[in-house]
Amino acid sequence: FSHIQPSHSTNNEQLEPAPRTLPAKLNSMLSDSSLSDIITWLPHGRSWRILDRDRFTHEVLPKYFEHSNFNSFVRLVNAWG
Repeated sequence: FSHIQPSHSTNNEQLEPAPRTLPAKLNSMLSDSSLSDIITWLPHGRSWRILDRDRFTHEVLPKYFEHSNFNSFVRLVNAWG
């Protein structure tokens, strides 16, 4: 999923991941067992659910989206269909 692009550092040749798409970010969140009490797949495996909105907003969103605006996340998800 991840593409690698050169960093802007002039001292070394470190590589850093390119920005990821919403599906890739969701896959990472849903695959992280430490977040299963916050966001999880539903039993049938065709959709997911946020179990703890407050923790999702304050712990997960800043890590994956660099913001903590739940309504912005909802708009983004709805835009993807």
